[in-house]
Amino acid sequence: MDSYEREILNTICNEIGLEPASIGEFSIEKSIKNTVLKLGHLNSKDLLKDISVSKNTLQILIEEIKVPETWFNRDTQAIIFLQNYIKDNYLNYPAKLPLNILSAPCASGEEVYTIAIALLEIGLCKDDFKIIGSDISKECLSKAEKGVYTKSSMRSLSDEYICNYFDKFDYQYYLKDNIKNCNIKFINANLIKDLKNEISGNFDLIFSKNLLIYLNDDSRKKLLNNLNIWLKDDGVLFAGISEINYLTRNGFEQVNHSMSFACKKKLSIPLPKKLSKSTPLISKSFSFSTKNNKPTIHNEHSRLVQSEEVISDIDTIRQLIEKENYNDALKLCNSILSKNGLNDKVLFWKGMIFYLQADYSSSKDAFTKALYLDSNCYDALIYLSLIENQQGNLEKSALYKQRAAKVFELGKTING
Repeated sequence: MDSYEREILNTICNEIGLEPASIGEFSIEKSIKNTVLKLGHLNSKDLLKDISVSKNTLQILIEEIKVPETWFNRDTQAIIFLQNYIKDNYLNYPAKLPLNILSAPCASGEEVYTIAIALLEIGLCKDDFKIIGSDISKECLSKAEKGVYTKSSMRSLSDEYICNYFDKFDYQYYLKDNIKNCNIKFINANLIKDLKNEISGNFDLIFSKNLLIYLNDDSRKKLLNNLNIWLKDDGVLFAGISEINYLTRNGFEQVNHSMSFACKKKLSIPLPKKLSKSTPLISKSFSFSTKNNKPTIHNEHSRLVQSEEVISDIDTIRQLIEKENYNDALKLCNSILSKNGLNDKVLFWKGMIFYLQADYSSSKDAFTKALYLDSNCYDALIYLSLIENQQGNLEKSALYKQRAAKVFELGKTING
């Protein structure tokens, strides 16, 4: 990047809270160059001048950088849990209706409409819920309001589902009016800013998936505080795979439904006013070695510093898992382990792949091996606790949970 591109990057990071490493500086640099060409500027210096005086130009660059990968019924288990949760807690209690629901970021609306369809399928009517879909991308929101999609958005749907809720013309899928006409509102908002005017009221359900992983530390704190304000004390927050442990370390606890990746507030433990700037999404793994009779911390970066290729491959594994491409993710895990030997981070993600496919025996094996290499691997302890709980082994589950709590407390002590 040249100096002007670097200044543009800083402007973007300040505006939307982006962590550049989450999408790679090469991708950002490419987006900047594409915006220069799109607006007819000569170079990045001209673009920087334009951004400084025009919010529209900044929005054009944001549209170029955004990562709106989504599709209908993307997280099946989350929808199953949603439907069961509503049946148990709201369906027969009309005084608790209408439900207030937030999808943020909502991208091009697939998640919003998936939620609406799921609620209609279990017997709610359109007056029984209100959904707000919020996103920073005006282009995505325009598409959401139109309700017209391509085959890519239909990738996980059955022919029956498509027939029930869409009309197909010229290779495009038009959402039927009975879904579009539900109580749904789309708004353009920056979720890391003060949103009192844009998003108000307490929500029974919040879907906020795969945004935290793209944010820098300060912006994660701001988003987490906003989510805490918006969510009712007994509400449910749906998150992404890579975000669940960050949330459980910061005022939330996971609900007991495999692969739903849903959380509720830990009301007995207040949300911290300050989050450590060094707090990663996937926790530090704490292990000790003796140097001058003092303990030394090894986190995931220092443990793997000898191989940048392995670090890059681990990030690829995470991305493949988020896209539910489990076979390729597992192949990459096995390839790394074959070439480089045992690695606690790779074994953890291998365990996650099996966990997401409900192969709990293989998942436990991988998580246990990760713990053998690093007895203070917080994430492995958390998921072993969940698995034992799901299998009815409450005593073992409690022991893993206690160990995880000790690791967490240890981390807070060492980090100050």
